[in-house]
Amino acid sequence: MIRKKLIIFVALLNFTVLCGIGLLTYVRYDLVVKRALKLQAIGFMIPLKSMIKNMDPALLSRNPNLFYDMLLDERWEGLAYVALLDETGRFVIHSNLRLIGKLSHSFEYTKNFPLERIRRLKTGYEVYEYNDLVRIGDKNYILRVALFTDPVKNSFYIVKVISL
Repeated sequence: MIRKKLIIFVALLNFTVLCGIGLLTYVRYDLVVKRALKLQAIGFMIPLKSMIKNMDPALLSRNPNLFYDMLLDERWEGLAYVALLDETGRFVIHSNLRLIGKLSHSFEYTKNFPLERIRRLKTGYEVYEYNDLVRIGDKNYILRVALFTDPVKNSFYIVKVISL
């Protein structure tokens, strides 16, 4: 009789622990996705900042295809767009060539860089934007890397479903 009660107690304890772990995983899903996106964005940002800092500002303005050509390379998969904005929020370089010279509708200049957020584009896609300050010559610019959120969310979705 005592052995039976002990087995039931251990089974209930295991069930409770597994449910607790599942619930914590489910609740922390959004945080895990955001951290994964941030790490991926930083991974893109580091070589971009290094490349841009060492370029002549005049060369940047003469080569508007710089980011567009980059997106065609499969090594940059998951990247929605890359942009370089001046302090007024105008696109100096953008992977969408039609936006160069136009003002960003989601621009926010702040002293607190890096700046990150998740937003929905006019195309309907949800992206994670990571903005950081970069100095080129004697001017400050904002380098923006935007990642599609769906690939990362989908890769963690299985964990979310299993945790239920």
